[in-house]
Amino acid sequence: MFPRLVIFVFVLVGCSSLKETPASEKYKNAGSFRWPNVHYSKVVGYLYSAVESVESMLDGGHLNSEALARHTVKSIELNADQIERLLIAIQKPATRDGIMNCFNPHHVFVFYAHDTQPLAAVEVCFECTRIASWPDKLSCAADFSALARLSAELGLGPKPLDNYLETLELRRTMRRNRKS
Repeated sequence: MFPRLVIFVFVLVGCSSLKETPASEKYKNAGSFRWPNVHYSKVVGYLYSAVESVESMLDGGHLNSEALARHTVKSIELNADQIERLLIAIQKPATRDGIMNCFNPHHVFVFYAHDTQPLAAVEVCFECTRIASWPDKLSCAADFSALARLSAELGLGPKPLDNYLETLELRRTMRRNRKS
């Protein structure tokens, strides 16, 4: 009787540890990520068309899901590795490489709960190299080379990637030369 009870307890404990872990926990890298500081289950990247009446999908302190649905050109769910690279890129201290101040974003990465409720988002403008985030603010600087590579890998642009990366490097060189 006692050996069967022990086996039953081990099986019960083992099965209880199989419950689903939130994506925010699975993709955390030893606690190094503070943003978005919510338990999300998935992250979806969006490319959307220019919206004349809406400057940003993060309108009024929240995600404008209706406008995003109307203007989405392409969307794709990120895998664990891609989420980790996104979090590293948007939280890496960096200097802005942009020379424009347009903030004309066409990309947004949305962090969702299990019920598809948006919990957080980061919007990206590759033209002026600025980001906006919701609900908490991130710095306006990020690793745009890494963001561009990730977005291109997802099929979201910017296109052509090589030209964009060359332009970023040229901007960095110009900025260094001005400081010299």
